Amino acid sequence: MFVTCLDLVNRELQGLAVIDNAVGIRWSYHIHGNYYVLGTPSQGFDASGNLFVIYDPGRYMSVAVFRPVEGSLKRLAGFYSYDVSDGEDG
Repeated sequence: MFVTCLDLVNRELQGLAVIDNAVGIRWSYHIHGNYYVLGTPSQGFDASGNLFVIYDPGRYMSVAVFRPVEGSLKRLAGFYSYDVSDGEDG
């Protein structure tokens, strides 16, 4: 299951997680920034394994793309550059 967490009061509680019933949280990604919408499309992923997040920083809805990597999620596109310096976070 691919889930998002958005807390409009405590911005430190924003993030993404892929949860496996047997393992628990398999991959996670902490999101830095001020977003007002954070969710997944109905499918949430494509055949290549990329994961999609819909977000709104307060002006325009956008889409971010992530790929599961060992222990984390790698950001392929989306969000602002201050989110992470090297494109990976966990």
